Amino acid sequence: MKLATAAALLAILLVPYIAAAQEGSIEINLLTRPRTLARGDDFQLKVILTQNSSKATGASIAVESEIFSINLYDDGQHDDNAAGDGIYANSVRIDSAVKRGGYTVTIEAVKGSSAGFIDLNIFVDPELAVEIGTDKELYQTFDRMTIAGATTKSSRPATSNVTLNIICGQYTRSIANVETSTEGNYSFIYPISKAIPVGNCTLEAVAIDAFGNSGFTVRQVAIEFSEQEIYKLIFLDPLPGTRFKEGGDMKIRLKVQSGATLIDGATVTCEDPFGDLSIQLDEVSGIYSRVYQLPLGKLPDGWSVSCVAQTADGFFGKNFVNVGIESIDIEISVLSPAERTFKLGEAVDIIVEAFYNDGRPLINGNVKLTVSNKTVELRETENPGTYIGRFSVERLGFLTMEVTASDNVGNVKALRLTAISRPTAIDMLLVAIIIIATALCFSFLAFMWRKKRKKPEEKVDNTIVPLKERLKDLEGRRDTIKRSMDSTEKEYYRRKIDEKTFNRLMQDYEEKLIQIDVEIKQLKGQARE
Repeated sequence: MKLATAAALLAILLVPYIAAAQEGSIEINLLTRPRTLARGDDFQLKVILTQNSSKATGASIAVESEIFSINLYDDGQHDDNAAGDGIYANSVRIDSAVKRGGYTVTIEAVKGSSAGFIDLNIFVDPELAVEIGTDKELYQTFDRMTIAGATTKSSRPATSNVTLNIICGQYTRSIANVETSTEGNYSFIYPISKAIPVGNCTLEAVAIDAFGNSGFTVRQVAIEFSEQEIYKLIFLDPLPGTRFKEGGDMKIRLKVQSGATLIDGATVTCEDPFGDLSIQLDEVSGIYSRVYQLPLGKLPDGWSVSCVAQTADGFFGKNFVNVGIESIDIEISVLSPAERTFKLGEAVDIIVEAFYNDGRPLINGNVKLTVSNKTVELRETENPGTYIGRFSVERLGFLTMEVTASDNVGNVKALRLTAISRPTAIDMLLVAIIIIATALCFSFLAFMWRKKRKKPEEKVDNTIVPLKERLKDLEGRRDTIKRSMDSTEKEYYRRKIDEKTFNRLMQDYEEKLIQIDVEIKQLKGQARE
């Protein structure tokens, strides 16, 4: 009997294992192979499950690693071919915070009582491959150097932002924000001015994409002096030392001479402040000119306007003039409200004008009003440079108001204002009612306490101050406290004390007044008794 019972129990315990053995183990076969990934790459995982040499459907597949965790699906919606075909897939994007190195990815499949797993290794390399080239290796002064290259990530084109550094002896120039095309290609034309010394130069290309992947490469070129400089450039505008405001117009006007002879038909180009582009001058009767608008927000303090004139026969001339650049400021004025005394809870409309100090209105600016740590965005009206908004007065006392205006190139201006918020008549009435009610409550409690308390007759102590003198003393203290409250309120409105100190002092005075009123009522009651 015992043997039969034990056999039955053993059979029950072995049922799951017997079932698993009958079902067969799950085999996971990778349809995508491990590869080197970069930050921002979409890593697709696709597997096929088999069980007993047949495709296994209806399984749950979990993928775990140090840098991501996903599930694979056989629903036809995750690049897994058709639903229910035993092929499971999903993809995950490599986060920009993932560090360089190797990672183990574990894929585990479960179906009923059967399971299977497989490990694979991937490598994350956040380095971009950067290429740089030039149209030639040897340049002459005033040539135009074409710099071109490409960036790739995991052997695929990568869209990135490239900074070019041109280093020639002590001369260094950086050209930032050279964007690549969707195919990862970039190009830039750099005019070689006479400010660049002759000799060997190093070109550096530093690329970084939106996910933090970066790369670096260099190229060497050489610059030599051109010996066909025979023309003389004479600047008519601007004159040396002239100062201009950023964003303003600067007229470049010059003539080209060979000895005393004016040269017409030449091509005259000048560098902008960063060498990013060439400004070609127009010719009228041998005078070459162009109005150039200075950019906003990124100019140096000074600029050497360097120009080159060249004719079809290869002869050229060059010259430069130094000018000054002044940064531009934003000026703010508040048109409304003219009076800055508000009532608690009042909705106030504010109208602001924002102009540059050269008279141009601030268009599409970012104008904000901050009142007691609460910020309101002002919207631009149909009138250029005029912005309007509304705010609610939410506290009593002095209000700190600040209007800030900024443009899209980093110019910022702030204007601080002060205002006063006073309570309404209803607010004052409510405060008075609360104070009177509190005093009456204390008086009633004192009366009830005296009524219930039966004290034995006490001998009169001749040292106690008579009731009338005590009452007179308390009334004098009450008058003194009221005068102190009036004085404190005046100091607050004159901004000699802050709001926090004002509220604390007034609360102390009110508590003392209530206590004195209670004592006065008690003494008067004793006098009547």
